[in-house]
Amino acid sequence: MPTISAVIITYNEAANISRCLQSLTDIADETIIVDAFSQDDTVSISNKFDVNLFQRKWDDYSSAKNFGNQKATKDYILSIDADEALSSELRQSLLQLKTQPIQPEQVFQFNRRNFYCGKWIKHCGWYPDTKIRLWLNKTAHWEGIVHEKLNFSNPVKKVHLEGDLLHYTYNSVEHHKQKLQKYAKLGASKQKHSSIIKAIIHASFCFLRVYIFKLGILDGIYGFSIAKLSSYETFLKHSRTRL
Repeated sequence: MPTISAVIITYNEAANISRCLQSLTDIADETIIVDAFSQDDTVSISNKFDVNLFQRKWDDYSSAKNFGNQKATKDYILSIDADEALSSELRQSLLQLKTQPIQPEQVFQFNRRNFYCGKWIKHCGWYPDTKIRLWLNKTAHWEGIVHEKLNFSNPVKKVHLEGDLLHYTYNSVEHHKQKLQKYAKLGASKQKHSSIIKAIIHASFCFLRVYIFKLGILDGIYGFSIAKLSSYETFLKHSRTRL
């Protein structure tokens, strides 16, 4: 029976971490938390569960996740964010998976459903938002400062599991705006030199893609908000390359 190490990175996640850890019950044989010296009750709440918690100074997302992966001792790594939780259907899929043999080249992906300002978003390119989150330990590492991606050491075969990873994302439009400004600033370091005109063009196309082509219009006012702020993030990311 394959065993699973859940790896979570945290910073001031007191509002989310309990929900995340509860959803891992009977799924994770080991839970690794890498905390960036949270200033709220994240650590005390986490320690109420059976976790191995490490604290380290924050540098970037990939480094923190790779550090956690290095601490994992079980067969497979399940990467989950503190503001995410396994749905009941996904829990059942994972429990079933643990009863059967797995090929080394298999990696497992599932859909992520985003909860935005009190509403589950069905469009905007935010669903199904499929992510690879389960793989054989020691066969992959994270790359990228922000919006990090997995890099596998050998070719892999993707297997889709039924059920959603529930992502309790921004609780307000202002919260969304604050986060995207942070991401845009980090992302700008990877962009080539751009002009304001090009930044406006990229931003305009982003709005159309999210709101029209990705059917954000069907998500009502929040679909419009997501499209508008995604456009704003794109503008910031490209215009800041001029600084």
